[in-house]
Amino acid sequence: MKINRSCLAVRGGRKLELDIVFVRGMGGPVSVEQYLFRLNILRFLEAAGSLTINSSKAIELARDKLLTMLTLLKEGLPVPLTLATENLSQALRFVEEEKAVVIKPIAGSMGRGVMLAEDPDIAYTIFRQLLSWAQPLVLQKYYEKLGCRDLRVLVINGRAYASYYRVARPGSFKTNVSQGAKVEKAVNVSDAEELAVKATEKLGLFYAGVDVMETNDGYYILEVNASPNWKGAELLGYAPAKKLVEETLRAAKT
Repeated sequence: MKINRSCLAVRGGRKLELDIVFVRGMGGPVSVEQYLFRLNILRFLEAAGSLTINSSKAIELARDKLLTMLTLLKEGLPVPLTLATENLSQALRFVEEEKAVVIKPIAGSMGRGVMLAEDPDIAYTIFRQLLSWAQPLVLQKYYEKLGCRDLRVLVINGRAYASYYRVARPGSFKTNVSQGAKVEKAVNVSDAEELAVKATEKLGLFYAGVDVMETNDGYYILEVNASPNWKGAELLGYAPAKKLVEETLRAAKT
């Protein structure tokens, strides 16, 4: 890809020529209008010739957790049993049938807003409140994670760069480092890494943090993060930022 220097942006009254733009987050929580505005900024940069990492199209796809699941399912990749609905009765039946479900926001990060519901009465209260806020219900079957952990795979330019376990703190089902999970280096996880690379490619991402859980039934892809937090990788001695820059420059020269 030939670097194009025609992109101009204004910062503090100065015009900047931007060859490459690294997107480390879209901010949140934000309104629909704010999100579209920020997404369009990336589109304008791309139209003017900047290389955005990740691309606006890939970010738009990955930020929507439901659309991510649908895309991966269509591609034959393993994802948790998922129900998306605005129907309260249907959501309650899902809880009763599966006994335990994970409630997720369509857009979110760091495990915020993710809840485990096992009691139909508690689920009813949560669902009513979410629906009153005009929030659709995205529910997933709860699976027991082997070792109370999942696997975070950092994929950069088509390869697994870092793989590590995130072990939930006692009493919690969440494995986010920001939620108190501890990290452990993972070895001999090539099957999970292969799934992570495929998921990243199917979503059109140059780099991603893919969360994979191992259960008695095999691996499931939980999420694909277009702007992943890599604190866990840094704690284990990895340098994701340096690697990302190196791989981007390499890709830009080809």
